[in-house]
Amino acid sequence: MPHSLPSSFIARLAHLLPLALLACFALLGCDTGGLGSDKAPVLKFQPEPPLFSFPKLRVGDAAMGADQSVQLQNIGEGNLVLVDFEANFNTDEFDLYYFVDAEADRQVNGIVGGQNSLGDRLVVEPGHSITFVLSYHPATEDVASGTFNFRTNDAKYARAEIDIVSEERAPEITVAPLDIDFGRVAVGSTTDPQDVTVTNIGQEVLMIDQLLLSGSGFTASIGDQDVTENPGVYVDPDGDGNPGLAPDASFVMQVRFANTLEGPAEGLLSIMSNDPESPTVVVKLNANGASPCIRVSPTGDDGLMFGGVPLNGGLQRAITIESCGGQPLRIESIAMTDDSDAAIALVAESVPELPALMPAMTLGMALPNRNIKLECKPTEASAYGGWVEVKSNDPVNPSVKVKVTCLGVLNACPRPAVATDTFNVSPLETVLLDATPSADEDGPGGKPVKYRWDVLEKPQGSSAHAVESLGNNPQQPYEGAANDDLGTPTARFFVDVVGRYTLQLFVTDNLDQEAPSENCPEPVATVTINAESNEDIHVEMSWHTPGDANETDTAGSDVDLHMLHPRGQRWSTNLDCYYANPNPDWGMVGEPSDNPSLDLDDINGAGPENITLDNPENTDDLGAPYKIGVDYYREESLSSFEGYGPSLVTIRIYLGGQLAWQNDVPKELQRTHDFWEVAQIIWGAEHRVRVIDRIN
Repeated sequence: MPHSLPSSFIARLAHLLPLALLACFALLGCDTGGLGSDKAPVLKFQPEPPLFSFPKLRVGDAAMGADQSVQLQNIGEGNLVLVDFEANFNTDEFDLYYFVDAEADRQVNGIVGGQNSLGDRLVVEPGHSITFVLSYHPATEDVASGTFNFRTNDAKYARAEIDIVSEERAPEITVAPLDIDFGRVAVGSTTDPQDVTVTNIGQEVLMIDQLLLSGSGFTASIGDQDVTENPGVYVDPDGDGNPGLAPDASFVMQVRFANTLEGPAEGLLSIMSNDPESPTVVVKLNANGASPCIRVSPTGDDGLMFGGVPLNGGLQRAITIESCGGQPLRIESIAMTDDSDAAIALVAESVPELPALMPAMTLGMALPNRNIKLECKPTEASAYGGWVEVKSNDPVNPSVKVKVTCLGVLNACPRPAVATDTFNVSPLETVLLDATPSADEDGPGGKPVKYRWDVLEKPQGSSAHAVESLGNNPQQPYEGAANDDLGTPTARFFVDVVGRYTLQLFVTDNLDQEAPSENCPEPVATVTINAESNEDIHVEMSWHTPGDANETDTAGSDVDLHMLHPRGQRWSTNLDCYYANPNPDWGMVGEPSDNPSLDLDDINGAGPENITLDNPENTDDLGAPYKIGVDYYREESLSSFEGYGPSLVTIRIYLGGQLAWQNDVPKELQRTHDFWEVAQIIWGAEHRVRVIDRIN
């Protein structure tokens, strides 16, 4: 039978799940004693529908293909129970075996030589599977036939039946063609239909279960009925009055492509049927891939809009040329049309030497592209306009024009300013960044319309950034935080580690002019935050996992910081301050001021984590020091359970607000539950750190 969920798996989840939910995991491997369960199983067959399909074999022939299998997967949450097994086949010609999960080399007798060894029931736990293997050794020239039946506690398959058929009696589908290329299609046009013929060359009725069409612009129809909008059209596709496609019968689908956007288009027409050998046949659809193709953006009636540009100033914006075809694109010319205003011009440095050749597109890759810059330099407070024209060897669009508009305005630069430019704080404090004093004398209400805070400097290991509001979990304040609203002058900044932070304010006016910038270089507004620990003992940890492509998202490795009391003999006990015991009662019982605290606990990224302790006990009197440890709690992703690989850990220990020790070279922890005994902290006649640096 399948194994229960491994205990190590449940232990990994203990960090995240409440005890009640852990109890549920512990029950997943238990048989319910009947077909009922408080959690429902979900049975998934492979193939679907389930079928033992054999080739025609001669008597005594043991040719390859005499064994066929059907897999039952339990993708639900409760145990899948199979009972009342019934073999409606000639037991002289068939033997049934089964195996669990992927252990095909450990087959178990099911019904062999007429002897039923299946027992009263089989139980398939969540996430596991059982595979029935039917071995066919023909004794007569008759075709293979019969069924294998049983009952289950899955609502859909209360009575399951697996048919046994021979290829000579099965439906068989052929589809032609399997690849359609519509060639180059102009935007706004629709192609003539291309026929796709479906034929049943088998000996049984072919049932078309579903027709699926993917890809923008592609449609398929039978007669005048769209196959995706009217699925009933393929219930009786040959129109003989009976469901399905009769043997030797055919039907034709018409496939079209309507182009709405320059560039390559790909689609799939998937035909799903009861053919046991080819349950899904896919027709590939392509368009706009076999010739040069140009795409120039921005598109549409508005084109490239500069917006307001201050008089005697200048603003640059760009158009993008992309090669969207299966052959190289040759750019013949790029120029402003004769009727364009002189205030708008191409930036010569951005225009390549012409003619210029761009490579053909590659499926699955970004389109080859080139940016061409334009500049608006108004001299009067008025509107300016024109067209930039690009000529190429695209046979459908040899000339593409983009409208360009610009508005010369009398516009004063916005001025960034902050209410407070220096903060002296302790770690774990939240600073209010306030740009209310910023001004824009000719803007709405005399204020800028956007405020942006850039972090120019922060201590190593910090993940601090400006947000509109913080999350509700004090140990993970940036989890669930709301992104900074650029329309408001204030933001929150959670100071997570000791050190210096520098932020710069950028403001934008209603004409999209930003300050500071090339046009508006002054003034510059910055905020400096100095964070110093005011605790007797302050320990910070951060880590870097090279195998985690994004350490700021909600998935990542989990490294845990520990502090062990001098009387503690083992980690992860009530004398250990860590994620499961974040605020133990040490020192004087009932006195919170001398208790340690795990203030930050990051479970999916790079940290930081910290532990603080004010009023530590005298380690000379206790006869032992405090100990600092690090556990690589989880290397695996919680979503895929694939390992991220080694993590590189940095520890900083502050005593009385001063940095007493740090490892300048990050410590590598290679796998789950590598444990690093970092250092001891002596707090007696002297206050110091004794380095251990040992991995268990």
